[in-house]
Amino acid sequence: MADKHSAADSYLGYLYQGRYALLRALLESRQHPTRSVSIEKFDDVAFQDGGDPIELIQLKHHGTPGEITDFSVDLWRTLSIWMDRIEADPNSASETRCILLTTASAAEGSVLACLREHSEDRDEVAALSKLISAAESSTNKTTKASREKFLALTEPQRVLLVSMIWVFDNAPNIIDVRTEIEELLHYSASGHAGTLVAYLEGWWFNRIVLALTGEAENSIPLASIEQMVFEISDGFKVGALPLDNAIETTAPPSGFGDDRVFTKQLGFIAVSNTTRTAAIRDFYRAYSQRSRWVRESLLLDEEAEKYDRTLQEAWAHEYAAICEDVDGTDEPTKCQKGRDLLRWANRYIRPLRGRDEPWISSGTFQMLSDVKKVGWHPDYQSKLDESKGE
Repeated sequence: MADKHSAADSYLGYLYQGRYALLRALLESRQHPTRSVSIEKFDDVAFQDGGDPIELIQLKHHGTPGEITDFSVDLWRTLSIWMDRIEADPNSASETRCILLTTASAAEGSVLACLREHSEDRDEVAALSKLISAAESSTNKTTKASREKFLALTEPQRVLLVSMIWVFDNAPNIIDVRTEIEELLHYSASGHAGTLVAYLEGWWFNRIVLALTGEAENSIPLASIEQMVFEISDGFKVGALPLDNAIETTAPPSGFGDDRVFTKQLGFIAVSNTTRTAAIRDFYRAYSQRSRWVRESLLLDEEAEKYDRTLQEAWAHEYAAICEDVDGTDEPTKCQKGRDLLRWANRYIRPLRGRDEPWISSGTFQMLSDVKKVGWHPDYQSKLDESKGE
């Protein structure tokens, strides 16, 4: 049970890191739009100006209320990270703010209480004295290496370390941070703030994954976050449906579609592996996005049904034109006719309330194929009947 709670706490910690970074980035972008933010590059979260970190943030999310004392593991682990920076580049470190943000409380009279951000009682001299005392008197084996590293610092290095630290305790938890983001963006999509944030976080967490895996630059420009807010909120303003950008970059699960009717229909016309893969991708994207619109009650009454009927009617006209006079022709010719019909469907774009991404139309055609309302082979209906037992 302890391991289960530990895993849950760790997972919440990572989510909190990403969500808080988004909140701070939105706030920071309003005053310093040219800056960028990174995750797990210089620290848990860091803000940069021209590539140089100007603010390092260590985040500590706790599921249950508690206090951080001068002997806490959280404190000494954080100090160890920042001491490394001082030893590596003291000049750069002196120009950097190091923030310890925690959902716990700083114990009264503690080091952290002396270094609170918004406190008239900030006292760096007292904080340094308390750190030295704790480092010398503690017997905690977990913090031993960090305490020894601190005691090995020179006096100027210790003074510099303390001067860099700013503490935010009793910080909002992971749920409250989400609420703060919604309040911040309330006027960007009046009446749709929750949905706006849901789509923004989908893009944001996917962007973090790309950064951490090296598939995208880790330093994310704050301007790009503001641009994404604009793009999503603009959809609400003009009545268009919002688009989950993460869906466009998410690949279908391995084996997806292998046992579905729409892939069987693709097999009837002997499509290439490339065409089959693209069709599965478009089906997955369209199905995922449309399902989300339904869950969030964003589609109007029968809007999806009317859209499907429009595509089905367009297909019927094209099917009649392409598959005319196929009686008596050989199977390769029929397959070619079917591939021509599929190519037409992939090029046919019918906007769905302001959304004209090609994969919405082509993916919906595959969804209709999956429920046997359209087909590609001239004899698709009889072939489906013959394959029922397979």
